[in-house]
Amino acid sequence: MTKTCAYSPLLLMLMIAGCTGSGGPERAVVSGAVSFNGEPVEEGTISFVPTGTTQGPSTGSPITAGEYSIAADKGPVLGTHRVEIRAYRKTGRKLPPKPPNPSETEETVPYIPAQYNSESTLTVEIEPGKNEGTNFELKVP
Repeated sequence: MTKTCAYSPLLLMLMIAGCTGSGGPERAVVSGAVSFNGEPVEEGTISFVPTGTTQGPSTGSPITAGEYSIAADKGPVLGTHRVEIRAYRKTGRKLPPKPPNPSETEETVPYIPAQYNSESTLTVEIEPGKNEGTNFELKVP
């Protein structure tokens, strides 16, 4: 005599969902404000780079009018991250057109010191859920 197992469609769907999972590390929402010498960073970028035992991809966001926000689906993985902040100012100097941009552009230069980006010692611990108010107040030493 042969035995057969019959699973309900709902049970089968739950088993498949449990086996496939999201395929990656858990991520979290992160948002906050960034200032430099007491002034909001008008335009820039912020990056979260896993460090120490934290494993996973780096992520980042534009900084606009001193604020940034990253949704959970693109957010940093849980754990410790080195934070890199870069910002640029317009100089007023016009640059000639270069492909693919057919029009004149204004030169920009970085103004955030390396201690906050390429040589950053800033760190943050990303926890499950929302990490709102993850602010960075940068100053020239």
